[in-house]
Amino acid sequence: MSDYIPRRVHIAPQGFEDERISIPAIERDADILILVGHDEPDETAVQCRQRIIDELDEHGIEVQEDATCDLFDLNDSLETLLTLIRDRNPDDTVRVNISAGSKITAIAGMLACMFTGADPYYVVPKGYHDNEDEGEYQTVSHGMEDIKPLPAYPVTEPDLQLIQVLAFIEEEQPDDGPYGVLLKDIGRYLLEQDLPAVHGSDKSPDEAEDIYPTVNEKIVNPLRQRRLITKTRLDGGTQIRTTQEGEEMLALAASLTGE
Repeated sequence: MSDYIPRRVHIAPQGFEDERISIPAIERDADILILVGHDEPDETAVQCRQRIIDELDEHGIEVQEDATCDLFDLNDSLETLLTLIRDRNPDDTVRVNISAGSKITAIAGMLACMFTGADPYYVVPKGYHDNEDEGEYQTVSHGMEDIKPLPAYPVTEPDLQLIQVLAFIEEEQPDDGPYGVLLKDIGRYLLEQDLPAVHGSDKSPDEAEDIYPTVNEKIVNPLRQRRLITKTRLDGGTQIRTTQEGEEMLALAASLTGE
């Protein structure tokens, strides 16, 4: 029997905010606050962070402040938040404050909660500071009017079979030019890896040309519909290449799957 005591953990990307992070952590009786700072912080962000630490120290709340990422990059923010959530004990209650970083971290925070079951929330401040307000190290907002829980509907992670084949195409295709990966190469890969698309097939990898309909129906068409690949008839063969959207999906999938 484990003697671990579950903790109430708040995770907050932190830009130019302080009370929008510290007040909800105090009111929700957080045991730990994990701050996620920008990997290139400026003096205003540093001062905001110090005010948060000082305030929470008075209330006996532990602050962890060594997590950083590019707050303006979706993949980096998402990967960082997913790692922080997944590294917690499964008995912990994890909440993510999506209101105090950037618009990108708000999206990343919602996605991370959808994939892990953590609870996102948004803090409505009492007011915002005027850009022309005088004062050193000015925060974006002040006070807290309300805490709004947000519905993070559970979603399934991307179809790993499609992602795996997409990664194969990207790896095998020439660096540039119109040529890509042939259907028979994709079929052979499916059979060699025994992926779900070919479960029940009695074909060997050397018979990949016999499963073209399966390759098109279960792999190529879904990827093409999502604009993740292009399909071009060239020199008597069907050439498959990843698109920019496909490359971005692979980067995102690497974050979601922890690879």
